[in-house]
Amino acid sequence: MQKDQLFFEKVFIHTNKSNYAKEDVIWFKAYVSSNENKPSLKTTLLYVSLFSEEGELIKTENVFINEGVGIGQFELFDSIKYGDYYIQACTNFMKNFGEANVFVSKISIGNAGAKTVNKNDFFYDV
Repeated sequence: MQKDQLFFEKVFIHTNKSNYAKEDVIWFKAYVSSNENKPSLKTTLLYVSLFSEEGELIKTENVFINEGVGIGQFELFDSIKYGDYYIQACTNFMKNFGEANVFVSKISIGNAGAKTVNKNDFFYDV
């Protein structure tokens, strides 16, 4: 291992689920770690953004990071359209190294991907 290896950070966002209704709240817990997979003690601010599938910025939250962990939420609103959305997260330090280091996670809002179940779809063989 190189003695003076370049410091970098990794981010992970854990959401409470991956499919949401329009009236839901997206709760998340953020983890920021160093290149040694230990909680990052250098970062205290994480930028978490919600983007539409077309890349339009919907909302951004500044999340306080304490010893590598932070919590936050996005409150959804009725005017938001059904479809896929992306949660993006990065620290100020990560912005120095381009988009390749940014955390991105896909979520769905509305009935996208929901399947209606008909009782005739089941076949029981006893």
